[in-house]
Amino acid sequence: VVSTQSTGEMLVFIDRATGEDHFSDAFEYEEFYGGAVLKVVVKWGFYKDNEDVKMAGSNPRAEDGDDDGCDGGETAEMKIDLVHVFKFVECQYMNLLGFKEC
Repeated sequence: VVSTQSTGEMLVFIDRATGEDHFSDAFEYEEFYGGAVLKVVVKWGFYKDNEDVKMAGSNPRAEDGDDDGCDGGETAEMKIDLVHVFKFVECQYMNLLGFKEC
């Protein structure tokens, strides 16, 4: 079950059971079954672990213009933007049997 919390200008969707952030209104989403199910539009991209995601319509600041071509040896991985932004990790304790028991 997900609830919403307004932080002034941004709407953040939070898991009621764990209190963890799931996503914000910066991502396009659709509600189904009276808001019980949310479908979030995500995109695949190449990201580095210490790299910030540039959202559509964002304005790059002048001090971020460090384009010297040096990436510090870090390799970009293909990830879903939502997973990268909120730093989601795979749930190791859940398997099909455990899911059916819930």
